[in-house]
Amino acid sequence: MPDTDNPNVGAIFVPPPQTNANDIYFKAVSIDPEPIEAGSNEFFEIAQNPIVGAAADADGFSHEVIQSDDTKIKVRYGQVANIDTSGTNPDISLATEYTVQNGSRIFIQVTVNQTTAQPTAAQIYVDTTVPSDSAGTAYLQLAQVTVSGGEITNIAQTASGSFDMLSCASVHIFSKV
Repeated sequence: MPDTDNPNVGAIFVPPPQTNANDIYFKAVSIDPEPIEAGSNEFFEIAQNPIVGAAADADGFSHEVIQSDDTKIKVRYGQVANIDTSGTNPDISLATEYTVQNGSRIFIQVTVNQTTAQPTAAQIYVDTTVPSDSAGTAYLQLAQVTVSGGEITNIAQTASGSFDMLSCASVHIFSKV
């Protein structure tokens, strides 16, 4: 047994007491304190926790491109590196509306401080061509739109969610959070 008076020996770890199952609260389910049999799922109920903020609609998700008119789109609220993406809004009715044409691509355009290599701004950018990254600007494509007969016929979503971003002020890497 180690000498506990020796300062080079760590303190003895004592695990916390076991929590009673009746005291546990899950956001996804609630548990009846008196199940009839072990392993039974008859007493689990799905909790009614509405999604708020970025994906307030039942089918919505961050940076989702949605049709708002015959040739117009909006982008659901999202963030890049904890920066709100300009042009999006938690209330989709307040998000910026963009006019698109056949082959339009929807991007997140991120401005990067070249001294600190940190993202400083993010906004929605729409164009029919693929822009090139530069030392101070990075692009992440969200979707490509098909317009036929004067209306949107398809929105091909290529990325969604909120993102983190790493940069060395010349190479930019996005990762979904």
